[in-house]
Amino acid sequence: MQLENINQKNFKYKEFLFSDTAIANNIDNEMELLKDVNCKAYILNGVHLATTLQKIRDLMNTSKELKEIIDSNKVIINITSGYRCPKLNELVGGRPTSQHTRFQAVDFRINGISDLDILKEIAIWLKKQKVVVDQCLVERTWIHLSAKLKENRGMFGTFLKNKFVPLEDPLENLNRKNI
Repeated sequence: MQLENINQKNFKYKEFLFSDTAIANNIDNEMELLKDVNCKAYILNGVHLATTLQKIRDLMNTSKELKEIIDSNKVIINITSGYRCPKLNELVGGRPTSQHTRFQAVDFRINGISDLDILKEIAIWLKKQKVVVDQCLVERTWIHLSAKLKENRGMFGTFLKNKFVPLEDPLENLNRKNI
């Protein structure tokens, strides 16, 4: 299993490994991954994660509803954080158990949107699409997405001030009240 296996139509493996913090601190995130004893398993996780992200991007670009939410005809996903070696994860304040350290998580922005309410709408839209993920969390100005090879929890919500709050579709709540 090689890093190139992670590449997708719209995402390249280097995007998942890039970090300004790593560069500023002379950490070669790619080399740290390659010398990790779990490298093959992590790359397999990365392939699954990249495939999931590509499916999401493709789904978004065919959805009229999503394009109305983001007010654009084209959806562009910009990865802000992907795989993090343990040193890098510690530097950015990640938890020691972070899925980023196992190549199961990615943080991203869509079309540069950082508005919390719009990001919540996007996450609700993803939930309605029944996208199989472990977590889809709106965190401040980005979306954190994790996907595991098995036993995904399907958590959709916000994670702000170290607190998880599930996201629900407002129309879903309205329908429950009218039953």
